[in-house]
Amino acid sequence: MLRTGLAAGLALPLAACTRRGNDAGPAVRVAAASPTPERTAATPAVASPTAARTPTPTPTPTATPPPPPPTPATIEFRPSPVGNGEATLLTVRATERRGQIRFLGQTVPLRQQGEILWAILGVPIDAAPGPRSAEVTLLDANGATSQRVTATVTVATLERPIDYLEVTEEVQSILTPQAAALEEQLRTKEFAAFDPAARWEKPFIRPVAGDISTQFGSGRSVNGGPVGGFHSGADIANDAGTPIVAAGPGRVAFVEAHPIRGISVIIDHGAGVKSGYHHLEAALVMPEETVEAGTLIGRMGTTGYSTGPHLHWEVTVYGVNVDPVTWTQTTFRP
Repeated sequence: MLRTGLAAGLALPLAACTRRGNDAGPAVRVAAASPTPERTAATPAVASPTAARTPTPTPTPTATPPPPPPTPATIEFRPSPVGNGEATLLTVRATERRGQIRFLGQTVPLRQQGEILWAILGVPIDAAPGPRSAEVTLLDANGATSQRVTATVTVATLERPIDYLEVTEEVQSILTPQAAALEEQLRTKEFAAFDPAARWEKPFIRPVAGDISTQFGSGRSVNGGPVGGFHSGADIANDAGTPIVAAGPGRVAFVEAHPIRGISVIIDHGAGVKSGYHHLEAALVMPEETVEAGTLIGRMGTTGYSTGPHLHWEVTVYGVNVDPVTWTQTTFRP
């Protein structure tokens, strides 16, 4: 039948043809291939136009104007000239509010009061006469040096009397090298620091009634010997036990016995100024007490290197002894 169909030229559909292999396995159908879709050519991407950026102009820095130059300082001494063994008030008028001054080998701070700066300077009793320079260094708000100014004050020699002492062998035996060394140690401690703020606004008062038996700065001759050294304070004589008061307001800095100056009270008045009360029979205040002018602080005695009851009264400026009597006549404040 197959042959007959082929001979007759009949065309059979492909799907109807069945091939049988030699192994008589299952028939395998061959499906017609699906037509491959026609590829569409890719359309090239067109970039969107980007708006051009306008550059940001760099700001021009504003120049900081330089600070104005400091106003030149003006300096004044009162008194001027100043005597040896005396104090002088230095005032500085300037735009700066801080500074320091170097004078006769010491550097001390300037204090502000209103529109001025000031300091008290002490001239040693043995200072040579003649002009002396004071170098003022002024500081700006940052602590940097803004200007240096040099001023000159004349040191004048003041005539001082000579004190002739008659001292017993017992009293004189107190003046040993060991006593002098201990006294110096105590003095170094007592003048190592100073309260900054000035507490006085008026002249000092005399701390005790009595006569001045030995003036400040007097030369000394002991038992007829040569004149040597200078008296470091003013001696006021009176009876033992006479009340002694503070010469001005301040803080009691030290109460202690010295081998030479005896029982002592030292008051810090601020701004480098201290007063000392020596040879006391008894001290009636304690360290760190606050006192006013006229506050009872002790009683007159004759302790230490002393020939009789008296007060040895001292005033010092940054450790430099000056005439205390002058402080009862002058305020030494701006």
